[in-house]
Amino acid sequence: MDAVECGIDLSAWKDLVENHFFVDDLQLKISAKRKLQSLNFAQRGQLLSALTQNDMRPWRSVLHEPQSTLLGCAFQEGQQRYQSIKRLMSWGLSQKQAEHFYERHGADACMEPLGRLKALLTESSSHQIRLAASLTDATLSCDHRALLDLMSWLREQGRRGCTLVQIRELPKGSGKALNLSAEWGWVLVNGEHCQLASHAMLQVAIRRQLERLASTFFPTYTPQEIQFSYSRYSQVIASHDHPELQEEVTAVINSRFSVVAAQDIPSICEFANQLSGTLQILYAPAPVVAVYSSAMLSVYVHCTECEAVPFFQLPADLGDYTTIIMTDSHCLSLSDFLVALKAIPATSRVILIDQRPMLPEQPPHFLDDLKNYYQAIPIQSQHTSKAQSRLLHQILDNRDLRFDVYQAERWCLTSASEIFISDCPSVVAAINQHLRRVRSPVILETREANFRKHDRIWLQPAYGIKWDPFICTIRSVSAKGLFVSMGDHYRILTAEFIEGAIVSLAFAT
Repeated sequence: MDAVECGIDLSAWKDLVENHFFVDDLQLKISAKRKLQSLNFAQRGQLLSALTQNDMRPWRSVLHEPQSTLLGCAFQEGQQRYQSIKRLMSWGLSQKQAEHFYERHGADACMEPLGRLKALLTESSSHQIRLAASLTDATLSCDHRALLDLMSWLREQGRRGCTLVQIRELPKGSGKALNLSAEWGWVLVNGEHCQLASHAMLQVAIRRQLERLASTFFPTYTPQEIQFSYSRYSQVIASHDHPELQEEVTAVINSRFSVVAAQDIPSICEFANQLSGTLQILYAPAPVVAVYSSAMLSVYVHCTECEAVPFFQLPADLGDYTTIIMTDSHCLSLSDFLVALKAIPATSRVILIDQRPMLPEQPPHFLDDLKNYYQAIPIQSQHTSKAQSRLLHQILDNRDLRFDVYQAERWCLTSASEIFISDCPSVVAAINQHLRRVRSPVILETREANFRKHDRIWLQPAYGIKWDPFICTIRSVSAKGLFVSMGDHYRILTAEFIEGAIVSLAFAT
C-alpha cells in the first residue's frame, strides 16, 4: 500500500497479477490473468487509480464477482492497516511494535482518544516512553504526560518484584495522574495501596489456577516406598558416580507443587532422570519437561527418559497424576506462567526449576513469592555435590559419633515393623537388648539364648530346608509349635524346624 501511495511503477503490474495481487483469498483464473496482462499502460494506471479511491466499477469489466469485491475489500483493509501503523509509528513506536499493536488491538484502538497512551504503555519500554514524550511535546497534554510517567514507574516497580505500592511512596506530583488512571480502570486503589490492574488480574488468575491444582486428591508415598524405588533405580543404572538426590526426589514426589533451585543444566537433567526412574518404579508415568521455547529443546536432550515440549504446547491429553517439570521457570512472565497453568490437569504434580543461581546476579521474580508458600528444594551442581560428599565423609570419619539407643526405642514405638541396620556390632547388640520385652514370658529356648513373647527374631533354617532366612515376631507357643507373624501373615513353625535353625534377635541386624 505504501508503494501505491508513493506512486508505483506500473512495470510491477505483471508481478501483481501473477501473485493474485498478494491476496490469499483471491485466486485468479488463467483467463482473468491473461485479460489483465493484455491491458495497455493507460488502462493499468486507470485501474490502480480507481483502486486507491475505493472505486471498483472499472474493475468489474475485467474481473467477475466475487473477485472484484474481494480485491476491493482487501485493498481497503490494507490501506487501513498502513495508515494505522503509520500513525502508531508517529507516536514513537517502531514498525515491529506498531504492527504487533495493530494485530492485537485493531484499527479502532489507534483512533481512540487514549490510543496513544495505550500503545506506548503496551509496546514500549520506559526509555522509549520518555523519548516519545519528548518528541511529542506539542500534542501530548500535561495530564497524559504525568500519567505516562506514573504508569511507567509502577510497571518498573513490578519488574523489581513490587506490584503492590503504598500511595505515599509514589513520585511527587502523581496525585492527579493516580486519580485519572483509577477513573479509567488502569490502576486499582484500595486504602493506602495501589496496583496496576493488569498485575491484579494476573495474580488473581494465577491464584485461581493454583487453588484448582490444590483442591483435588493427590497421592503420596511413604518414605520407605520411595527409598525402595530409588534404591532399585540406582541398581538399574549401575552408576556409582552419580550425585545422591534421594532426599530431593523424596521431597518432590510427595509435594503437589515445589520450586527447585539448580546451579547447572547437567544437575537438572540428572535430577529429572532420577525422578523419572523412581516414579516409574512406583508405577507412575514419566515426567513431562516443559521448556521455555523450542530453541531450548536441544539443551535438555540428556533428559532421555522425559518428553520435552515448549510450555505453550503442553499436550491437551495429559493423563492424571502427571509430573510437569518446568525447566526455565525463571524466564517465564506472569502471563506465560498463567498460560502454562491453564494447560496442566488438576491432578498433576508441578515442579518449577529456578535457574537464577547460575546467573551472576539474581533478578527478582515471582518465584520468590512462590517459595513463601511452597517447598523450596536446592540442588547442588554435580561437581559441588561430589566434593561436598567427600568432605562430609572426612568429617564423619573424624567425629566420635555416639548412638542414642533411646531414640531407637522411640522410633520402634511409632514404627513397630521397622528393623535397624548397622555395621557396628556394639550398636546392634545395644538395640536388641534394649528393645526386647524383659517382662514378657520366655517362650523359646535354644542352645544360644532364650527368647520372649513379642521378640523379633532372625531365623536361618537348616541347610537341608529350602527356605531363605527370614525375620518374624514371636506371638505364642503351643503343642503344634511356635506361632509367629511376618507382617500381615501368620505361621506355625514346628519344633523340628526350630531345632535345626539358627535363631537370633532381630530388632537390629
